[in-house]
Amino acid sequence: RVRKPFHPRRLYQAITEDDLLEGVIRSKGICWLATRHELAGMWSQAGQLISLEPAGTWWADAPDDEIPDEMRESIATMMDGDYGDRRQELVFIGVELDETALRAKLDACLLTDVEMAQAVSVWARYDDPFPSWDELVEDDTNAN
Repeated sequence: RVRKPFHPRRLYQAITEDDLLEGVIRSKGICWLATRHELAGMWSQAGQLISLEPAGTWWADAPDDEIPDEMRESIATMMDGDYGDRRQELVFIGVELDETALRAKLDACLLTDVEMAQAVSVWARYDDPFPSWDELVEDDTNAN
């Protein structure tokens, strides 16, 4: 579990050009992209297919009346510092997977300390080559 967002350009490059997923059979989890601060990302990968889609609003941004009473205690344990429950929580399964190398590749995609010191509004302007989530979020909102 890491409490820094991914820089979208570096993550995209690692996935598409740098063999990030070499040896990985399956991976999944929740991720945080710096350019999409308000939404959690759902990471899902099997073989060569990977998807990164919106998973909903982070609990830190949810209106208090939308937090289920039975979940408040559990959600409170997820909160940390200025960014609440935002985090990277990914699981990787593979054959002869080099965990140290994979972790180093993922860490290189995170914002640097200098970037972390910038305002979230600056992060929003980073180059983001991933497909937009706008239509997916609108479709989900309209479905309710």
